[in-house]
Amino acid sequence: MDARPSPAARSPRITPRITPRITPRTGTEIQRALSAAAELDRFATAGTSPHQRPPLSLPVVRALAARVLAERIAATAVDAANAVDAEALAAQIMLVTRHRRDGAAIAAELARRLGRPDDSAMAAVLDDYTYELLLAHDRLVAAWAAAHGIEPVLSIGDPIRVVTNDHDWRPVEVTGEIVGIDRTHAKYHVFSAALGHCPDGPGPAFRAIPFEDVRAIGEEPTRDAA
Repeated sequence: MDARPSPAARSPRITPRITPRITPRTGTEIQRALSAAAELDRFATAGTSPHQRPPLSLPVVRALAARVLAERIAATAVDAANAVDAEALAAQIMLVTRHRRDGAAIAAELARRLGRPDDSAMAAVLDDYTYELLLAHDRLVAAWAAAHGIEPVLSIGDPIRVVTNDHDWRPVEVTGEIVGIDRTHAKYHVFSAALGHCPDGPGPAFRAIPFEDVRAIGEEPTRDAA
């Protein structure tokens, strides 16, 4: 059943406003991140290192997710009276998500900052925040790999050793084999019986692991000083 409110029940036009808690410094950081998200390829080329995969914690990742969510919220407007300034709303989402990841908490705080009652349609969109954050990181990693020409040094069929997490999220070192390569995100598809992989099901067939975390059997791990 569609739980979205009817057009008549929707709140009036959202007018995002900067509250006193957005300091000039914070505002500048948010705008810088949003600008980087708008020019992702340029950021990946000049703002990341070929020696280090960009982490999930970078502000540009939140900015990418915030832009997508703001555009989705703006798309729910059915007429001019309910129109949303997506760019301004993205800045507000950036601010609110500095210390929040729970969709309900983000929606409640955003509604409070915008001076409007809770909006179930907006809350439903913001409930996807963590998912959009992970997708945003994938986009950044893909841009990083393309910008720096990140290439695999191992091949399909190579026996490997990797330190990863088991099903209880405890670090474990296992051996396995490369069964595929995701060049877009610079990851090997690693098959390891120790991780419960099964080529014919019912378990997963492999785990996607970053190039830099996988080494050939007999090869010692190396760390680039850069």
